[in-house]
Amino acid sequence: RHVIGSRVFAFAMVSVCAWCVAYAGELSSLKLETMLFWLSLEYAGVATLPVFWLILALLYSGREKFLTVRNIVMLFIVPVMIIALVATNQLHHFVYSAVSADLDGPFPMLSLTRGPGYWINMFYSYFTLMLGAILLLTRLNHPRLVYRKQIIAMLIALLFPWALNLLYQIFNITPLYHLDLTPYGFAVTGLIIAWAMYRYQLFDITPAVRARVLEIMGDGLIVLDLQGKVIDANRSAAQLLGWSDSAIGKPAMAMLAGWPELLQLSQSGASASIELPGKVLNKYYEITVSDLSDSQGEKAGNLMLLHDITDRKKAEEELRDNEEKYHSFFRTVRDAVFMTTTDGRWLEINEESVEMFGYADMQEMKSVPVISVYAKAEQRKELTESIAMRGFVKDMLVTFQRKDGSNFDALLTAAALKDKSGSVIGFQGTVKDITEIKQAQAALAEVNAQLQRSLLSAEQRNSEITLLGEMAQRIQSSQNMTAAYLDTAEYLGKLFAGDSGFIAEINVNDQVVEVKASFGTPAGKSVFMPSDCFALQKMEIHESDGSDPSSICPHIGDFPGCFVSMPLITAGGVSWLLHLQRGRELVTAEACKQWTGSRKPLMLSAGQELAVALSNVRLRETLRDQAVRDPLTGLYNRRYMEEMLDQQLHSAKRIGYDIGFIMADLDHFKEFNDRFGHEAGDLLLKAVANRIKEVIRLEDIGCRYGGEEFLIILPHASLEDTHARALQIQEEIRNISFSYDTRQLGNITISMGVSAFPNNGDDVSVLVRAADLAMYQAKKDGRDRVVRKM
Repeated sequence: RHVIGSRVFAFAMVSVCAWCVAYAGELSSLKLETMLFWLSLEYAGVATLPVFWLILALLYSGREKFLTVRNIVMLFIVPVMIIALVATNQLHHFVYSAVSADLDGPFPMLSLTRGPGYWINMFYSYFTLMLGAILLLTRLNHPRLVYRKQIIAMLIALLFPWALNLLYQIFNITPLYHLDLTPYGFAVTGLIIAWAMYRYQLFDITPAVRARVLEIMGDGLIVLDLQGKVIDANRSAAQLLGWSDSAIGKPAMAMLAGWPELLQLSQSGASASIELPGKVLNKYYEITVSDLSDSQGEKAGNLMLLHDITDRKKAEEELRDNEEKYHSFFRTVRDAVFMTTTDGRWLEINEESVEMFGYADMQEMKSVPVISVYAKAEQRKELTESIAMRGFVKDMLVTFQRKDGSNFDALLTAAALKDKSGSVIGFQGTVKDITEIKQAQAALAEVNAQLQRSLLSAEQRNSEITLLGEMAQRIQSSQNMTAAYLDTAEYLGKLFAGDSGFIAEINVNDQVVEVKASFGTPAGKSVFMPSDCFALQKMEIHESDGSDPSSICPHIGDFPGCFVSMPLITAGGVSWLLHLQRGRELVTAEACKQWTGSRKPLMLSAGQELAVALSNVRLRETLRDQAVRDPLTGLYNRRYMEEMLDQQLHSAKRIGYDIGFIMADLDHFKEFNDRFGHEAGDLLLKAVANRIKEVIRLEDIGCRYGGEEFLIILPHASLEDTHARALQIQEEIRNISFSYDTRQLGNITISMGVSAFPNNGDDVSVLVRAADLAMYQAKKDGRDRVVRKM
């Protein structure tokens, strides 16, 4: 069995059995050698049995700490040596100095003369048996009768075989003829112990184990006799009260003087829960005082049990605090707090619930069923199903109904109320009215929307400013007005995406407005008079939503939409017109008003940038023209012609194409000038120059070579082509009907000389000289003709 000492007791019984069996073998043998063999086996039990007994006594008395491996080995050193000496006694005769067989009696027996080894074994065995008996006697005063009976049984089991052995060994007294009854006495010992195991639960719980349990138990234990003296106290009590071992035997009145309540309880025999001061400040103990009775049932003293209930007390206090906090929360929380039954009746509600749902007081609200506060009955069902599934719901959006029938949205948080068995008996939770929150959210959403619109507007404005800057820079870098107008159309299309429009140039001299750049699909004329535009008439922005025909400019025509026109004013006056329009999709006057209101600020910014940029390009173009053109005729001057000739001739040589040259001179121009004056001569030169510009191609270069002489350069024209073109120019000039100061001055004639590259040379001066010589030849031949240099 797995109890203390059972294994050692089994080994002891094995030793007893070995001793008895071997002794029986000895008594049944007739030969000395056989007897000596059995004698050697006897000592396996004789020498070890006392050691096992001592070990058993140590275990039973609670001194197992001495049973280390080292100590056990030391205990068995003498027995092992004796067993070895007995087995080899014939060699040294240390245990028995003389050995013989006595066959004269009723039993064959050994006749032994005892040597020193025998007496050593005997002394060692008696010493261990006596030490074990002393250990048991120390426990004989145990207060529990059952343990005293266990000890008495073990002492009887020890003393009976020991007495038999003393009679046999010392006094040679034996009931039978020289028989040693010691082993059979130990057999009786085994029977006594077996009876004690059954009768008194020997080895189940030993006094030592019981004492250890009392020592290590957490509760304090104090035993008082009838005179009020302390006769026992476990370690917990000693530590609790600050006692030492000297407290045992002293009066409780002295030892408990520092704890009056505890002393009073020890004297009255009552039980109570008290707080002990001093070293155990704030510690609570439950003191239980009970009577101790002796074996006759008479009162022998008092037993005081000090059980620490500090944790329980603190838990109770914490529970009370939590309950108070809960009730405080229930009373002061701003949300509605409730408890309901599963069948829809109110158990508890706070004042906030009454106010939130619009009832007069708690009693009135409790009188109505829970379902009545739900604007949607299915939400109550959804709530109970969710709690049944998950045990709780959190921030469930529910529409509730006040007493007056008005609805409001709230967040419901609820959980199941359960009894000790885990069954749902109701629900508890809170209701948070989110009306103000929703209003605040709506206001915040509107603010965010406004902010978003502002951000989008700012982003759009930044984008527009960037485009305006790019547009101004791009136009400023244009080489001429044609390129500037192309760039203008591109950027206006980006700035006014989805709209249509144009920018028109105002020719003050000709009193005409001409569209130079457009984007989208603008309606209206591309050339019109300034009087056809109300914006130019009023010199301010003009807008129309299309509803009033009188507000629609004539140059727009029958346009079913909105438009805005704005004159662009520069230092030189009104130079351009910026026009923007939107078609049929804006069907209402209000939509048109919103559209024009959103476009005008950008139009003003774009108009300012365009006015400056286009004016600068026009100024650069004017300055450049003044540098390369003849101020009277508008044709290129001789310096520009010489630069262009070098470039053209270089390209012609590299690529391989012809260049034609026409040198022209007005016939009788000096006489005309002298007759009609220089002013009439200048007008004549202008008229001829204008006719030349009308006839020549875009890639041709017309120059005023000097006085009344003109030089025309025709790239990609052969000698024959140049000659044919000269004839055409001659015919066009003949058709000029020139009048001055109301007088008709007659027809004009011109003489021309033609040359070409590479026919007449590959040098500029040579080619120009060739054309000039041909022209002089035409003069000689009678003027008004074209001569080709062959």
